[in-house]
Amino acid sequence: MRIYLFFLIFIPIAGFSQHFNQSVISNIVLKKIEQSPQDYQPILILLENQVNLSKLVNDFDKQEVSINQRPKLVAQQLKNNAANTQKNLLDFLASQSDILPHSVRSFWIANLVFVKAKPAVIAQLSHREDIAWIALSTPLKIEAATVETTAPPSPNGIEPGLAVVGAPFMWNLGYTGYGQLAFCHDTGVDPYHPTYEGKYRGLFSNDQAAWFEFDTLTMTAVPNAKPFDENGHGTHVNGTMLGIDRRENDTIGLAFNAQWMAAATISNGIGTVDQVAAFEWSLDPDGNPDTVDDVPDVINNSWYDPTLEEEDCMSIYVPLLNAMEAAGIAVVFSAGNEGPETMTITQPHNINVNLVNSFTVGALNGNTSSLPIANFSSRGPSHCGGEGSLLIKPEVSAPGVSVRSARPNGTYGNLSGTSMAAPHASGCILLLKEAFPELTGKELKEALYFSCIDLGPTGEDNTFGMGVINLENAYNYLLDLGHIPVSPYRNNDVLLIDIQADAVSCELSVSPDILVENAGTDTLFSFQIHYEIAGIAQDYIWEGILPPTARTSVNLPDISAPDGQQLLQVELMNPNNTADERPLNNKMVRLVRVTNRPLIAAEAITGVSVCENSNALLQASFDENTNPVFHWYDMPIGGNLLATGDFYVTDDLSTDKTFYASAIFSEKLGSNISGNDDFFPIEEVGAGLEFDALSPFTLKSVLVNTTESGLHQIAL
Repeated sequence: MRIYLFFLIFIPIAGFSQHFNQSVISNIVLKKIEQSPQDYQPILILLENQVNLSKLVNDFDKQEVSINQRPKLVAQQLKNNAANTQKNLLDFLASQSDILPHSVRSFWIANLVFVKAKPAVIAQLSHREDIAWIALSTPLKIEAATVETTAPPSPNGIEPGLAVVGAPFMWNLGYTGYGQLAFCHDTGVDPYHPTYEGKYRGLFSNDQAAWFEFDTLTMTAVPNAKPFDENGHGTHVNGTMLGIDRRENDTIGLAFNAQWMAAATISNGIGTVDQVAAFEWSLDPDGNPDTVDDVPDVINNSWYDPTLEEEDCMSIYVPLLNAMEAAGIAVVFSAGNEGPETMTITQPHNINVNLVNSFTVGALNGNTSSLPIANFSSRGPSHCGGEGSLLIKPEVSAPGVSVRSARPNGTYGNLSGTSMAAPHASGCILLLKEAFPELTGKELKEALYFSCIDLGPTGEDNTFGMGVINLENAYNYLLDLGHIPVSPYRNNDVLLIDIQADAVSCELSVSPDILVENAGTDTLFSFQIHYEIAGIAQDYIWEGILPPTARTSVNLPDISAPDGQQLLQVELMNPNNTADERPLNNKMVRLVRVTNRPLIAAEAITGVSVCENSNALLQASFDENTNPVFHWYDMPIGGNLLATGDFYVTDDLSTDKTFYASAIFSEKLGSNISGNDDFFPIEEVGAGLEFDALSPFTLKSVLVNTTESGLHQIAL
């Protein structure tokens, strides 16, 4: 037996492959085994027994099952099937010594099992009759966008691509995506970008139901995770789907009243199994199958699986995407940036089980009236076979060249790629879904598909697909089919536009200002404002007259808060003493820094008034035991340093002008370093000390006491 094992490990794959049933195992798995014959390989085992989703959908249609019931019923069928068919396989894996302990994870979304196993186990698996396919879980690739330039805000602006696809038509009808939910399946999302920070679904539920990260060590979702963006790609995509800066009326997204959820599923080390876990999570994000408002209406994807080669036609993604479609969810993919050659659609986007599954979007230049295709946009046909339209890829096209959208830290930038085209289609689906809430994702994708404006050669082609999507055409297409849109208007709808609060608030209190809009059809005479910070809550009743579409600013009374970085939350309620008919646009949060230091006293000591064309002597003081150094600026943030010291003599002044004083403190911390309000240690690491800094500081000297004599090396 030992001699047999010796030769099994070291003979070349050409001889070794006879131990595998190669008809059910990916070539990539075999190549990995050949390269590393003694390693554990991360594999996904697709079982032969799959739910007949086509029959299930037909039954739904015959029985007129509502769209709200479909996610629950699909999930139940998939869970039951996995529970009834996986036991033998799981028992087999549990009996094997050549699998990595604790690596087994069962999935129901496509009836598959993940495990890290050695070649001997994989060989046995390939001969099991209950196994349909064995694939490799491997890091995915982002459909890399070309970062062109940073871009300034555009007050009262509308991005050209939004007009190209007909978004203003839907806006003019009153549809802005309210009540719809987009899943940004990408590098993550910067949750504090001003164009969509108040539309994070987690504000209205919790992070667990709106943000997903997968830990491949524990094979579970990361607990208590918070949204982030690894490289800014997802932030840009999310902005195109639903971004708007309401204070500046700068519109970068289509469905700017919709909400978003997200997952960080495209990054280094993240692989196929993470995607499977994220799709499965999306069918029941809050863990309660009886709720459906947490299930996304559209899932936007800008990734591809490079290891599939031409095996995506039989891959695990086929039953997975069929499950999403059966649940009524619209799944949208970017076509890829491998053009202009033919057959360059990236995997698994070649799947073509019907006309719109998978639904891939090519990129055209929406900044030019002729709407030329982007040179980089991947072309068809699909290599998955079929006839006629099933072979043609992409399905549709949308603007994807030099698209301005959100970037991390509140900035904007122009990017190019099919990753920028796909969210245009996803945003269109959100708008159509608001108008026709009873339609499935497949029906909405078909509406876009069949109503495109033809571009390129006459008819459907492997460059533009059916052409450029157009919302007016799609809306009218659905009307012609007999679908009746719901009204987008509500009587009582108070909308929270913005929260303004000082970045640093002194004397342990915060003074918020909020901007409110009457988004309903009735005049507003009152509404309640609930705001809280660190568990301290206050309520304020606004009274006045606010006509429809009008805005008003409200200065809220000070609210006390503990020292440190805190989350300020504001929520509007009870417009005109009634329940708000649209409560999903009433809540926002803002990070603020609270300190117990009093305000700086700074004034002109020559008097309140200064003579024209003369200078002024300004003085700053601070009533505390420390002696700060004052810096004088011409702007509150990022201004020019004018002078340093307690006094500042201005230049001659011909107009009113405001100057700003900033205090810099020098303190001897002693041993009580953790009690200071500006910085504190979070953990000892080896022989060092690590800090979180809540305010900028300079470390001038450190006194180190040691119980050991001799020479010590200290690095800062």
